[in-house]
This record gives sequence, structure tokens and C-alpha cells, in this order.
Amino acid sequence: MSFVAATRRRPSLRRTFLLAVLALTLGLFAQTSPTEEMPAAARSAYVLLAGLVNVQLPEATAAAREQYVLSAPPGQMPAVRAKEIYGPIASYLSRVSGKNIIYRHLGDWRAYAKAVREGRADLAFDSAHFASWRIAKTRHEPLAKMAAPSAFVVLARFGNKQVTRLDNLVGRRLCARARPNQDTLTVYSRYDNPARQPVLLAMSDPLRIYHTMMAGGCDGAVVPLSVFHKLNPDNRYVRVLFRSDATPGPTLTVGPRLSPTDKAKILHALLSPEGQKIMAPLCKRLGADQVVSAVRKEYAGLDAVLRNTWGFDI
Repeated sequence: MSFVAATRRRPSLRRTFLLAVLALTLGLFAQTSPTEEMPAAARSAYVLLAGLVNVQLPEATAAAREQYVLSAPPGQMPAVRAKEIYGPIASYLSRVSGKNIIYRHLGDWRAYAKAVREGRADLAFDSAHFASWRIAKTRHEPLAKMAAPSAFVVLARFGNKQVTRLDNLVGRRLCARARPNQDTLTVYSRYDNPARQPVLLAMSDPLRIYHTMMAGGCDGAVVPLSVFHKLNPDNRYVRVLFRSDATPGPTLTVGPRLSPTDKAKILHALLSPEGQKIMAPLCKRLGADQVVSAVRKEYAGLDAVLRNTWGFDI
């Protein structure tokens, strides 16, 4: 039985054939491969018909289709805002590197830790302790960082005579960002006995942390140094219990799936005027004015505060 006769007897076969012809024609006309936007039947028919008529599909190698994921911590900002900021960065890095780089938001710390641990975050932008962990554990390399270093203070109200030293916070309420925030983990690493630590009252906004402490809602507060200087420039009303060393600002690290050439292209692009413009919304969000290149040795040992943190204690 001829193919034409078969299509006459079976209308469904005729419809499939016509769909295939249309898909192939449109695909060849646009010089594109079958895409996820095509109906499943059209994609299948496209490939089948191309094989039957011995048409060479447009080149779409596995390497060209391979995705590289840019990610960031879930607690850094709300998901919608994160996509607004990181989406254009991923698109820009795709253009300058020639790789298909996408932004993927991971909704909680468990998902983020698992993705990082399993190497599913090819590019990650987060705090220095996470960058240090990836450098040590997953063969990531630091490329760029926020120019503003990271530092914090632990504060108590000046009128609170019961809290004059860091040790006095044991068993008392401490307002700080939730673990595994770098500042919070650094403070808790100062207490050797897990049974003798401050009681964490987790908050995401440094301004709320400071004002809650000043209103008596907690006995101590962990606040970024830059925020402290803005809120209390003359150091009145509060006592500084602890001042941290400065560490690198939020850092972009890149994993081993991207080649040294790819990494060089990405770094050069980020430091260019166009790259600085693309990064400006993120810089503003994180309190920096630009990105600069990162140096590997700056991150040595900073992952130590993650030692007892779920998902990073390997």
C-alpha cells in the first residue's frame, strides 16, 4: 500500500504527516532546531521526517544546548526580585561567554546546599564563607567580588548593665539573621559549648534587628558594620561587644565545567563598563559601588564556620 493511500485510509496519519511537513518547513525556514515550544507531536514528526527525507537538521550539538546554572542563596532577597536582578546577569554572561547560562532560584537552604554540593550550581554568587567552601570542596574558583568588604559588630544597649561582654549573651536573646548567615555563624563560633550560647531571634532586615534591640526586644544584635555606622555614627546609646575582621564581600565563583577561557571571558566582561552597569542593581542591593576581581588566598579558612551546618559539614 502506498503512503498516499495509507494517509487516505487513516486521517490521523495524514494529520500527523501534514503537521510534520509544517514543522519541518518552518524549522528549516528559520534555520532553527525543534524547540521545547513546539507541540510534542510536532517535535517528534520534525525529527522523523527529517530522517526520512535525509535533511540535515541545523546544528544543535549537546554542547550548544548544555545549560550552565547561576544561583544565589535563597535568603539574599525575595524570589521575584532575585530573578529581576540575576536574570539579566545570566543573559549577559551567556552573551559574552557563548555559553547557555541561566539563573535558577532555589527556594530554601536545603535545596541550595544540595545543588552546590552536587555541582549543579556552575556559577554561584554569595558570601565569602560559602565561596571558601566551594573553593575547598567543589573545585570552584573565585572570579569577582563586591568591592565593599564584609564586617559586622555585636551590639548591646548602653543602659543594659547585664550585658557588657560577649559571654554575657549566653542564654539571652540575640537578634541576628538566620543561620547559615556568615555573621551569625561567626558569632556562634565564639561559643565552644553548644549548650551555652545566645538564644537566636532570627530576622532578615538589619534595620529591624537594630531597632528591636534598642526597644528591648533582645539583649544583643548582630549588625553589618556599614549599617551600624549609618544608624549610630557617633557611637552613642550602644556598646560594641565584638567587632569582626573584614572578609571579602559577596563573591562570584565558577565551577570546573566552565573552561579557563570561559572564566577569563566572564571576568573581563564583569569588570568592563558594560558589566559594571549590568551588575549595578546587585551592587546597590548589597551595599557596594562596583565589582572587582577576587583573589583565591583571601578565602582560605573562611569555610570553618560552616563546619556544623547541615549540608556543608562534609
